[in-house]
This record gives sequence, C-alpha cells and structure tokens, in this order.
Amino acid sequence: VLIFPEQVAGLIRGRSPTPALTHSTAVHRFTVEGMTCEACASTLERELRNLPNVSDVDVEFSTRTAEVLAAGEPILAEVLRVAASHGWRAIPVGPTDHR
Repeated sequence: VLIFPEQVAGLIRGRSPTPALTHSTAVHRFTVEGMTCEACASTLERELRNLPNVSDVDVEFSTRTAEVLAAGEPILAEVLRVAASHGWRAIPVGPTDHR
C-alpha cells in the first residue's frame, strides 16, 4: 500500500485519504462483451465502484464500454474478475491514461 504525505496529513486531521488525489491515478478502459441490457451495465458499474481505490466508473451499455478511474494498485485483474463473475468478458482497450 502506498501512502503519500497528503494522505498522512489527512489522517492526522481525522480525514480519510481520497484515492483520486494520489499521484498514481489512472483511467483504465475496457470493451465489455456479453452485456445484454442496461441492467447489466448498471450492475457492472455498481460492482466496479465498490473495488478498493476506485474513485469513478462509467459503464455504457450502448457502446459496451467501461472506464474505471483508480488509484494505487493496478486493478486489471479485479475488473476482469468482476465481469467474469457475471459471464461477461472485459477486454482492456489501449494504453492506460495516468493523471
């Protein structure tokens, strides 16, 4: 686990660290195969939001895509696992954008 100085300062002041503000935030993009309805996209989005270090998620049924904004440890395996648990296949698309 990486802890940055601003996180330590926040903890000392009684605030929890915010993953989106760390230095290693990245946008991960995926094509998602097997989703058959808007409820599928909503389910995937909700479950991805619950992953550690994920600060934002956008899953679009119409384009069969997902974008995950996450900080810290790489989340590729977790995204693939969540999608596969519902019978979907998440395929990483292009390079990861670091912010």
